[in-house]
Amino acid sequence: MIVRVLTVVVLLGVVLTDRSAVAESALKSLDHGDYDRWSAIGSQSISARGGWVLYRLMPENGADPQLVIQSLSSETRYAIPQGREGRVEIDEEWLVCRIGPDTSGAEVADLGLLRLGNTLGADDLSVIESVESYALSRASGDVVVWLHPVAPDSTTDSTYGDAGVEEKEGAPLVLRNLRHGAERRFEHVLSYSLSRHGKWLAIRLHS
Repeated sequence: MIVRVLTVVVLLGVVLTDRSAVAESALKSLDHGDYDRWSAIGSQSISARGGWVLYRLMPENGADPQLVIQSLSSETRYAIPQGREGRVEIDEEWLVCRIGPDTSGAEVADLGLLRLGNTLGADDLSVIESVESYALSRASGDVVVWLHPVAPDSTTDSTYGDAGVEEKEGAPLVLRNLRHGAERRFEHVLSYSLSRHGKWLAIRLHS
């Protein structure tokens, strides 16, 4: 009986001691400076094979948002300023994303290409300026293709149909092999389609 009483007393003493320590180390009140250090997490996704997680980090202090790419098997992590709409493709070796302000209704933005597994540096992230659309080979391919916007003055009067109708002359289209960097450029492209394995590219040219 004595042992039981002593045990209870000791346990109560521990509890009281812990509560006293918490009371003495009360948390500091937060101010606006603390709020400015917070960041909200926007859109999130996981790559098809589960090797990478992507999310958009948006600081509360008004700083530029970042696209964060985190490996799920290592501590490898990338952060791309103003990155958005990120996708991991081509055997999970490449990231493709839009770069630039997320302006409602704006289709033209820079295109970012990053080979995953390397330390992010000036030579690792390739930025292509002013891209209207792009396509990737998704099944064992290594090709990306992108279309630049039509120049403001690249329209001509149509020679057929209703009078005064303007016809676009098309825009530059670039095909790049991501393995060795070789490129091919096509002019006056109106539309295009890349096959699933990246072996065929169909383009419609301005005549």
